[in-house]
Amino acid sequence: MVPTSFAHHGKRAMVAVELWCVRHGEATHNVDFAVRGEAAYVDPRHANSDLTPRGKAQAMRCVLPGTPDIAVTSPLRRAMLTAHIALRPHPDTPLVVLDCIREFPNGEHTPNILFRSQDTWRPTRRETRAELRRRVAQFTQWIRDVAHVHRKVAVFGHTSFFRELLQRDTDLPHARPVVHVLRVT
Repeated sequence: MVPTSFAHHGKRAMVAVELWCVRHGEATHNVDFAVRGEAAYVDPRHANSDLTPRGKAQAMRCVLPGTPDIAVTSPLRRAMLTAHIALRPHPDTPLVVLDCIREFPNGEHTPNILFRSQDTWRPTRRETRAELRRRVAQFTQWIRDVAHVHRKVAVFGHTSFFRELLQRDTDLPHARPVVHVLRVT
């Protein structure tokens, strides 16, 4: 039997994938940024920043529009923790970590460092907008590759990545899903 996402003669049909984009809950660097501005982004105290108590409460109040077929998260702690908390009502939902959806810019800003040997973060190099667009394209390709199986995808990530993905010039709220329909072939 041919899956419904494929037309006859081996050509793929257009498929609508719902992305439930969830910005991480409030993190320590977000609070410090409100006080000190850009200095918060290079403060080693915020390396791979954690959720604040308020951020954890926001994640607990996060209600997804339904049960996702799959969930994906950035490898950064604040997004992963938000995902784990928000997915508690959906314990059977697989959770995949994708490096391509981490925060922008990847480099210089300490909240984005992972301290792993394979980390793509570099202390002396700031990621460019073109590189961010390539990561968004990489994520979109990942969605295309799984669209024949997964039509409802919860995405836990960061404001700059979501702004580029959704082509918005406003930030997403902390830990509240924004639904975006992505049409892929």
